[in-house]
Amino acid sequence: MIYQGINANTSIVGVTSDYAIAHNVSIADSDFIQTSQVSGRALLDVLGPTVTNELFGDPEADLGQTIRLAGQPVRVIGITVAKGGSGFGNQDDQIFVPITTAQTRLIGSRRVGSSISVNTISVAVADASDVDQVQADITALLEERHHVLPGADDFTVQNQADILSTLTTVTNTLTLFLGGIAAISLVVGGIGVMNIMLESVTERTRETASAKPWVHATPIF
Repeated sequence: MIYQGINANTSIVGVTSDYAIAHNVSIADSDFIQTSQVSGRALLDVLGPTVTNELFGDPEADLGQTIRLAGQPVRVIGITVAKGGSGFGNQDDQIFVPITTAQTRLIGSRRVGSSISVNTISVAVADASDVDQVQADITALLEERHHVLPGADDFTVQNQADILSTLTTVTNTLTLFLGGIAAISLVVGGIGVMNIMLESVTERTRETASAKPWVHATPIF
């Protein structure tokens, strides 16, 4: 992305108008991408505050400015509320554009009538108790649409509990790994200290053994 000579890199996310609801995205100013803008493949975007600050030097820059995104002039229509985060998946460091714009003008094929795929579909469930049932329904629907047998899926359906479980497993593994390294370090350090003390005691013993015997005499008057 380029703005007045400033070059920066970020993630482009093609979305529909329901993305903000499914991902709990709040807009600091203006509105999120609308259905009509998706249908019209509009060249506009919503910026995360990290991107806004990097381009304009102000996390609350005025709307309506135009940046060049993947070589295309794109107008800024909104800025999201900061949610925090770092590394991969930082929502503050993303640019949201209509999914049709991303597919045909920015990161996808520009050929009319070409086949365009969707990488991810996010679903928000009204009640947490319905997550398992909704996940099963989605799996069954995709198996029907993709014409695959149960268990031979060419897709993956995950809920937040699955993701949290995976993260917990990774965290526990790292904790054990770091604990093992700490234990090895303690053993090695203890052996080193023990060797130094043993050497000191041995050297002192040699000095004592090689010393000439002496007798302390007290004169008697």
